[in-house]
Parts: sequence; structure tokens; C-alpha cells
Amino acid sequence: MASDATPLEQAFDKLNTCIKNQQHKKALKACDEILALAPGDEDALRCKVVAHMQLSEYKEALVLINKPPLAGLDLGFEKAYCLYRLGQIDEALSVVSSQLRSPQLAPEAAPPLLQLQAQLQYRRGRTRDCINTYDTLFQQHKVPRHSTNPTFS
Repeated sequence: MASDATPLEQAFDKLNTCIKNQQHKKALKACDEILALAPGDEDALRCKVVAHMQLSEYKEALVLINKPPLAGLDLGFEKAYCLYRLGQIDEALSVVSSQLRSPQLAPEAAPPLLQLQAQLQYRRGRTRDCINTYDTLFQQHKVPRHSTNPTFS
């Protein structure tokens, strides 16, 4: 770390190290340090959401997602996943469906949303819809049928 780095740069370096080392509790503390120096920093808030999710703290992540400045950002997958893990399947399905219909949806965002949608459909007992969603995923997005790194549990 350079000696002429600002306190904010040092805090982001610390956060980066925590993320690389998968130290999610320490990452939360680093995010708080950043937010003390730069209140409302969107990057720090996004990292804080993911750290909470990695720690299975879905309620805390959802609270952050739903309040400004993150409420206006595209965190649909994260929101839907938190809702899913909190057992709010119908609301999670609604969020995913809305995201998939969005004209601003980036092409790389579709596969994880489709995987989550299929899981949610399965959980709702909508087997045919689940199969159709996976078919879409495999045909339109060239996702391998046998992934060794699942997106969610």
C-alpha cells in the first residue's frame, strides 16, 4: 500500500484484500470504514450487500437493497435471491420475472436470473415451467447442462 494513499484509498485496499481472502465479516467492517469516510458510496454498499449474503444474513442484505441509494440501482438478482432464501418465493419470482422483462437487462445478467427462476418454479411445484426455463437457458444462453459451479443452493 502506498504511503501517499488517502484514508479512503486505504479503506478500499483493505476491502479488496478482505474480498480476495473471502473474509466477509472483515469486509463488512471495511465497508463501514469506507461509508464513514464517504457516506452513500455505492460500491461499498454493494460490497456490503454481497458480504451479508455470503454470511447468510439475507434480511440485512435486503434492508440495504431496499433503501437509498441502492433502491434505485439494478440489484434484482440479489434482491430475488435474498427473498428466495427468506422463503418469500412468490415475491422472488415476481422480482425475477420483472428483471427478465426489462429492456435494460444486460445479456450476461440473464443466465443467473433464469437459473434462479427455474429454482423458484421448482419450489412452487411448477415443474413444467422449470423445465421450460432450463430449456431457454440452455438453448438461448449456451449454458452447459452440467455445471460444476452452481450459482446458488
